[in-house]
Amino acid sequence: MKVFIKLVLIFFGIINLTQKGINDAYAQYVDSCEFIYQILLKAELNDTDISSVTSSITNSTIYLISNDNRNYYFEYLLDVPLNSGGGNISNAFQVNGNSIGGTIEYHCEPSPHPLINRNPFKQFKRSQQPYMYYISLDLGLKKQLHYQIDFPQSNGYFCSYYDQGYSLIVVECLLVALNATTDIQFNIVAQNKITTFIFPSFLKQSDLNPTVSTYEYFDYPNSNTGYKQYYYFVQFTDLYGPFYQIDNPNEYAQNIFYNEPISGNLESTFTVLYYTNLENLSTHQLSTKFLKGNQIETVGQISYTPLVINGGSVVGVTFNQFVNSSVDYEVYLTISNYQSFSLTISQGVEYQGLDLPYPHSVIGRVGNDFILKVVFMVSEITSNFMINYQGTILVNSTVYNNQPIDTSPPGLSNVEIVPINGYLFLIRIQAYDDTGLAFMYVNLQYLTKTDLVSGSLKNGTFEKIVNITNDIGSLYERSVILYDTYDNRATFSPIYGSDFKEIPSFSSFLPHLGTTQISFIRYAMNDIDVSLIGCNNTMFINFTNPIINQIVLVSFDLISFSGIWNPDEQLFTVNFPIDARMFSGYIEYRVSYYYQEYDSRNFPESWKLRVYSEYADKMPPLITNIATSNPILNALGGTISWTFTIEDEHNGLSHGVFCISSTSFTFSQLDIELDMKDKNIYSDNYTIEIQVPPGCLAQSYYISSVSLVDTSGHQSSQDTSVMVLQNGGTTWNGYISPFMKMLNDTSMISKLSIPVDCLTPNSDVTPPAITSLLIYSNDNSSSINLFSNKRSIYINFTVQDTESPISQQVIPKCYIYTSFYQLETTAELKSFDDSVFTAQFQCVLIDVGYGYGYPRPNLLVSVNGLSDIKMNLKGYSSDDLQVAGFNSSIETVFIKQPIISSTSPIPNTGDQLTVFGYGFGIENTTTLKIDYEDSTTVSKSPVFLTDTFLIIDGIKPNQSKFNITAINLIQSNVLLVEPYFIPQPKPQIPCEGNPICGGPSNGVCTFFGCVCFYPWTSNDCMSQIIIIPQPGIVPKKPNLDLSFPLPGGEEVTLSGLIRIESLREMTPDKTAFQNI
Repeated sequence: MKVFIKLVLIFFGIINLTQKGINDAYAQYVDSCEFIYQILLKAELNDTDISSVTSSITNSTIYLISNDNRNYYFEYLLDVPLNSGGGNISNAFQVNGNSIGGTIEYHCEPSPHPLINRNPFKQFKRSQQPYMYYISLDLGLKKQLHYQIDFPQSNGYFCSYYDQGYSLIVVECLLVALNATTDIQFNIVAQNKITTFIFPSFLKQSDLNPTVSTYEYFDYPNSNTGYKQYYYFVQFTDLYGPFYQIDNPNEYAQNIFYNEPISGNLESTFTVLYYTNLENLSTHQLSTKFLKGNQIETVGQISYTPLVINGGSVVGVTFNQFVNSSVDYEVYLTISNYQSFSLTISQGVEYQGLDLPYPHSVIGRVGNDFILKVVFMVSEITSNFMINYQGTILVNSTVYNNQPIDTSPPGLSNVEIVPINGYLFLIRIQAYDDTGLAFMYVNLQYLTKTDLVSGSLKNGTFEKIVNITNDIGSLYERSVILYDTYDNRATFSPIYGSDFKEIPSFSSFLPHLGTTQISFIRYAMNDIDVSLIGCNNTMFINFTNPIINQIVLVSFDLISFSGIWNPDEQLFTVNFPIDARMFSGYIEYRVSYYYQEYDSRNFPESWKLRVYSEYADKMPPLITNIATSNPILNALGGTISWTFTIEDEHNGLSHGVFCISSTSFTFSQLDIELDMKDKNIYSDNYTIEIQVPPGCLAQSYYISSVSLVDTSGHQSSQDTSVMVLQNGGTTWNGYISPFMKMLNDTSMISKLSIPVDCLTPNSDVTPPAITSLLIYSNDNSSSINLFSNKRSIYINFTVQDTESPISQQVIPKCYIYTSFYQLETTAELKSFDDSVFTAQFQCVLIDVGYGYGYPRPNLLVSVNGLSDIKMNLKGYSSDDLQVAGFNSSIETVFIKQPIISSTSPIPNTGDQLTVFGYGFGIENTTTLKIDYEDSTTVSKSPVFLTDTFLIIDGIKPNQSKFNITAINLIQSNVLLVEPYFIPQPKPQIPCEGNPICGGPSNGVCTFFGCVCFYPWTSNDCMSQIIIIPQPGIVPKKPNLDLSFPLPGGEEVTLSGLIRIESLREMTPDKTAFQNI
């Protein structure tokens, strides 16, 4: 029973602001409960002012939070004795010594003792996570229990727990020592009462005789890099459990990316990968322990000592000048040992980290140093503008010191929440500030200047539609935080204003919150053999009290999939893929629905998803050989190439990307995707090539990074720059290296680089220059309306050099600035004339963000990364473009126009249609034009209208599609709407079999037919999925006998009178490439 306050209005209003469910708990103490309430007392029209509030209830305390003469907001703590039958307290409060009533009904119930686990499965199960085992407890609780779980120390396990709802607890135990063969025991402590649970250990002895072998790959110990890769493989055969431990005495000082089975079959032979990156010169030691009978054996003891660890050169940032130019503020920097680095910028409420990879802000190069001019559009307020680099302040300057300084916080006039459909809500807030609001949080949801729908930033109304489906933390929140441009902040929670108005919560509009549970789950396939190929699967799921406009989210280890109500199935359906060659066992996942989460490990057996694979494979594609073309030593240039042998024995290569850079300019790279046409995806040679222009510099082209992905999504990847250049530094990413098998082979690694020299003296030291530049938006306009649906920016420019051709490999970028933020895009080479050393480029930014930069009158542009083939570099800041005679900005206007972004789903029976977008207005001047497929057109006025969505009634039924256009003085974009079809209800599917569904041990009868328990299948649950092992070839014996047991213990033998001499796998051109 929930604890609540019954409101009694006697002279004064009593408003209960207590968060829903916060007191829905068993007693925290042995003999009493402590309940906490948040109460607001309001004086009505003829009431006297409130000077004091008291309570005559024993063991109660009032803590004042906020008050004035007419309002009194306080926290009320109440201790009541245990009373399983419940009780009530009357006349709880007095104002000015006079009772105003207030009745509290409560149910103070002791926690059950001892706690009882109602889950019939009493064994720990192996998790998908390496070394992890778990058990699910169902305690049958109806309220929140204040408890903790105590695990014994030094028992060989590291255990943790989490709960799901009131009743379900999952206990996870990580195996940390092989001597943990004792039972697993832990205590649940509640109200100082202890319930002890004991379960058999998952670590068991076996009479199997396992065999173990190890091998390793590692970086050349003397390579001049900032880390060393180390790969340690252990292959086990007939290892029970499997119970093993890879022992690393320095584990907590290293970056460990893999420590798990990587291929094979856990029931027979499998391989474990232990992969780490070493960043110090200490000796790295590993060994493998495993259980053989009741003995712990140790094998595979190795040691590896890196001889060189070089962290690389440190970026040197030198501040030169801070300039207020005619168009912006610019910071001049000189960078030595140049590579990507970051600055921290702040002014008023603005605080931003700024990453500066090449060519961001680069305007030239002097020797080996790079010169940067960083562009800023500073807010027009009197404040300190600061730039910080790794704790060193480069700039600390007062800007716009002629403006008044604002120290007053913003104010809140009103806040509303309008429910739309159970997961979408409209937030409407009216606020004010002397110098203008910057941004705000309403119940943790973020609103910005672009959400302004009426008024001004100094006093206006803001609206935003939010989807809180996966934002459970916002549900019960009741707070507003306002920030102005000067970083003054005002916080309101849970009341605001002089009249103490309540801030609404999202949960107050969700009457079914907490009342839904999963009632049904089935799959298109729930026992799947993925030994050869993966598949697409579908989950069918339903809930008690289903709310069909909600979204179901199913989250696997690294990826999530969403689903919606399927009217044909009368269930929610979620489609998801299952990869080939996964390890056999249960697939674990979590279901999120209507602000609740459900763990599949707590599900009954019939709801679980299982896969089988004869041989699992999580290894990504690997490169096993490299061949290169000859170096170029002539004035005409030519073609250089690399040929890589790429292997992925089981899954096969899906796609790959190789990046090529040059030692003359390491910051630019050419990305080349592998051509997979007519290739053997399991093993083949792939050639990539690049054209070297005439008159090239003496340099080396090298493979700077590689990424390969197999057909099951397993990826190998490495930034190879450090490995090739041998200049120190750390660039590891956690992926297995595609070069893993050759890391210690310096002769093979050296082939990643090919030298070229065009034997041409280099006298050109002049960089190219921009000779023309044009900035425009849609329809060739010199301005852009960022509140319209035409928000693209185009930048055309011509580059010319005086002595050398323009580089076609080093491509410039364009940057669009507002405040501390910028957009960027890589230019496209439109034309190239080698004879006059010119090139034409275009930068395009499609659909700049709605309201980007509001309310600034313009956006600034810079162009960086111009280069000729002699690697003479140049860039233009916004001020540089202006000085060169070009316009460096585009004018912005912010005139609201209607934009349709989406609609709510609508059935073909005709219904209400909700249209979402921007600029619909807040007055009833907008209409919606509907063009039906029968060529009729109607205009309808909304029955509900805000600036961000509108609702239309009376949509014509039986339409397969129609177009809509919003009209508010001007027309919006046109959006196609396709109603969904509502089918006739499906008849109940009969349950077959004798007994029905094979009896209670085989399956259960549902409305949708039989749902079978593993390993039973078919529509009567009386058949099994039989995994037939690959037959051996016995040429002299013309029959094959395959024996396997049934679950009941009976053994079945299948015999085939066929002699298999050989199998040949053919390519499409009928060439045999594999004989078995």
